[in-house]
This record gives sequence, C-alpha cells and structure tokens, in this order.
Amino acid sequence: MRLFDYEKLSAEMHARDIDVILAGTKPNVEYLTDVEWMRWFDKENFLTEDGENYAASFVGLPRDQKIGPFYVAPSTQTGYPENYGMWIEDIRYWGPVFFVDGSDDQMDSADNPVARVAQVLREKGLDKGRIGVEWRHIEMQFVESLREFLPMATLVDAEPILWELRI
Repeated sequence: MRLFDYEKLSAEMHARDIDVILAGTKPNVEYLTDVEWMRWFDKENFLTEDGENYAASFVGLPRDQKIGPFYVAPSTQTGYPENYGMWIEDIRYWGPVFFVDGSDDQMDSADNPVARVAQVLREKGLDKGRIGVEWRHIEMQFVESLREFLPMATLVDAEPILWELRI
C-alpha cells in the first residue's frame, strides 16, 4: 500500500520543476515505502570505525510515474522489502554480496549507495535532471559523490514537498 498521493506529489514536483525526489532519511524512507524498517537498519547502530555508512537507503520517486519509483538498500536488507510487501518493485542493493549455499540467485550489487543511485538514475534517464533531496538532512559526502557521478544533474531542496505530502 502507498501512504501518499503520487498524483499530488507529481503535481508538486511539476510546479517546482523537479524530475525526481531522492529521499534517504529513516522517517521519509519509511513513509514513502510504507514499510517500518527494523531498528538495526539505522545507521547509528552499525559499527563504522572506517567512517563508512553501512545502512544508507534511498527512495527515488520520478515525477513521471511511468518511469517507475525505485528503492536502493544495503545488501544486509536483501529480501526484507520483498517479504514485507513494499509497493515499490524496482529494488536495488549495494554493499557486500551474500551467497546462500544451494541457491542459484546471483545478487547484483554496487560498492556504495551513491554509485547504485547514480546507476539507477542513468538507467531511467534522470541523470541530467533536477534531483530533489532532503537538503538539511543529506550527508555532505553523499551530495559530493552524487555530483561526481552525475555532473549534469542539479540538486535542489525537496523537503517542502515531502512535508506537504503528509498534509
């Protein structure tokens, strides 16, 4: 089930000339996916002595619904979104690849979350557009990496839209 009105979202994005919204905070990821993530998926609960974030997840919502929304998750969440009925069908993973003995499934993964997000945005033709992000909450390393991966894209603030969506 979807908790928000995608038509309303698309209209707000059109009014602000935003091609895709990329949300990555826990409250917005949970709201936009309609799945409450287990506590241990919070980045604060991961050991990050090397400075890396092992729990970064992003929801991508294109203005044009026909392009299709996507979810980028750490490989530690493999199977979780599918098993808990998330409405978004295009789910991509990043991080270490896990293999299960006897399984023929091969997981497609990327080294880091921003590389995976950039790949999906390129595939969907959104890599040169205006990308709405949670400006006050997105980590600067993600902003810088996203700009490196997608130099033709313009990053803009999408927080007002995300709050208005709840009204």
